[in-house]
Amino acid sequence: MGKSGRFGRRTSIPQHSILAQRKDPEHYPEITYLGELFGKFRLYRDWEFGTISDVREPCDAGLPNEYLEEDGSNLGVMLDRLLARPAVKHQILDSLRTFYENAKDLRTSIEGGKVQTRLEEKHLGATIPLMRMSDGTIRWLALLAILLNPDPPPLVAIEEPELGLHPDMIHELGKLLVEASTRMQIIITTHSDRLVEEFSERPDAVVVCEKESGASTFRRLDAGQLSAWLQEYSLGQLWTKGQLGGTRW
Repeated sequence: MGKSGRFGRRTSIPQHSILAQRKDPEHYPEITYLGELFGKFRLYRDWEFGTISDVREPCDAGLPNEYLEEDGSNLGVMLDRLLARPAVKHQILDSLRTFYENAKDLRTSIEGGKVQTRLEEKHLGATIPLMRMSDGTIRWLALLAILLNPDPPPLVAIEEPELGLHPDMIHELGKLLVEASTRMQIIITTHSDRLVEEFSERPDAVVVCEKESGASTFRRLDAGQLSAWLQEYSLGQLWTKGQLGGTRW
């Protein structure tokens, strides 16, 4: 940077973000602030919870536990922190029992520098480690670690959060998303009419994305324009009937 305080080609790498290159709070306070803020955003797109997924393994106790990482690799330390707060643990267990009514307790412990997560079931004389939980259970725990975090990141984006969940859980998921939106800025993408249906009472929370003339367009639904329709149909029904746009044809 020259004496003028402006960036020049000789002082920056065009292929890299300026926010990543200028981390000097004394000389670039605004850019440093934005870089730190954007670094806290969490985008959940490529989750993997299968039998060979790393998220099933006990995680290092020293991993960051402020936010769930985008690959879920610190799920154990996140749950360990959240379960230590009685009010949050109560919320987690309530929601977990909605998902699986036989869930009695969820516990974490540190063994050999690793965080072990175990589920206690009713009528079972042993606890179930994360390794043996179903894909859907682990996915639900990951969603709870995001949506029930009392100190959330400034922005959370989740791609198709309903994937891998039983259809009966879409209503509970919708409730969690609405509640979480009062504490954080949250963006989700979905192709599920059942999830969209959960926003029938607040249609202006839904933005329809379409491609027109080779370009993506975004249009927020207007509650006033839909009020007559919503007296007879849910938002999900209106979508499948082609009244909202966002259809393939």
